[in-house]
Amino acid sequence: MSVTCGSTSSTANVVVTAQQPAGPIEITSGGTYSGNWNSTDPSTPAVKIRTDQPVILQDSTLSGPGTLIDLSGVSTGANVTIENVTGTALDPGIAGSQRGAFVNARTVASLVVKNCTIIGASFGVQLAGGTPSTLEILNNKASNLEDRASDGQGGFLASRPSLGHFVIFNNVSAPAGAEIAWNQDVQTIGQSSTEDVINIYNSQGSQGHPITVHDNYMEGSSSPVINGHYTGTALITDGSGTNGAEPTAFVHFENNEVVATAGTGVGIAAGHDITADANRIVSCGMTSSGNWYAWGANGIVIWNYYNSTQFYNNTITGTVGGMVGPGTNDAPTVFDVWANPPDMLDPGNSVGGNDFTNPCLTGGVINLQAEDAERAYWAAKISAANELIGDQHSN
Repeated sequence: MSVTCGSTSSTANVVVTAQQPAGPIEITSGGTYSGNWNSTDPSTPAVKIRTDQPVILQDSTLSGPGTLIDLSGVSTGANVTIENVTGTALDPGIAGSQRGAFVNARTVASLVVKNCTIIGASFGVQLAGGTPSTLEILNNKASNLEDRASDGQGGFLASRPSLGHFVIFNNVSAPAGAEIAWNQDVQTIGQSSTEDVINIYNSQGSQGHPITVHDNYMEGSSSPVINGHYTGTALITDGSGTNGAEPTAFVHFENNEVVATAGTGVGIAAGHDITADANRIVSCGMTSSGNWYAWGANGIVIWNYYNSTQFYNNTITGTVGGMVGPGTNDAPTVFDVWANPPDMLDPGNSVGGNDFTNPCLTGGVINLQAEDAERAYWAAKISAANELIGDQHSN
């Protein structure tokens, strides 16, 4: 809040708090906001932010059938911190419509999303464009993300209007770097639908300041709507780099965990100067009832999917664990590495130095306890690091 009289001005921070459930809110000036906001209209966000002034949205609970937080700067770019917020996406109730994102962001100068809990949204954080000076997605918890279209009666159609992601950076330039870390995304095979968990699409860090994706936990990525086979990947660099877009570059995946997925663990499908080090992939490909789930994947992949001329200096090393799926006659089969041979002739591309011990396969028999062990590993890891995951404001 600011007051100006002649050449004299004064500014004070304002805290706006909604204690009782309220309708949607539109924020057009800086300050700290907390409350309980909801929308009943799929076209109206629960929280709409339209200002370049610093905004902190904290200690809040949101719900709605559309986008929960829609933010955009009006000139130089939005400066938004979202912390300790729980967002629940609801069925839009319109046949063919899709649930909204937890955060849909554009024209951003600074964005921090930290210690939030995301339930049932089509996207967790969807950021398009911009050159943010600060970009951090930290310590969030997502569960049962859902990108299928509503049937209008509380169920789902066999279609996905937009392939959902937990985090996607689309045409984002982050010369100061960015961090995606200590997030947990857990899906339920056959009961939720999402595509890639973290997708860096036509987006760039810089040499010495990469987009760093580390110490994240991703479980159960799949979709009941597969149209032949599931194409999702837990961690992927993506984007054609055409029509004026810069190719993905300077991205580092490190110390992430992928468990029980129907998709690929780590994929480099586009870009240059991408490194993936010391990631853990433990996926047995089978439900506890002994059924293979819809599957079509490899543990790690390097493939110049868009046939770009800028596909080089990409390495995957130090990966442990392994991926198992149905092979010939549904026999349990190891699918750890796929590197497209022509692409491995490009300068600096390598998949050497990985250590796949395949704990999911013991004497030719599926061992689901390997996945349980990995879940325990994650729990011990966050405890030892004193990391708090998800919304803490009600604890």
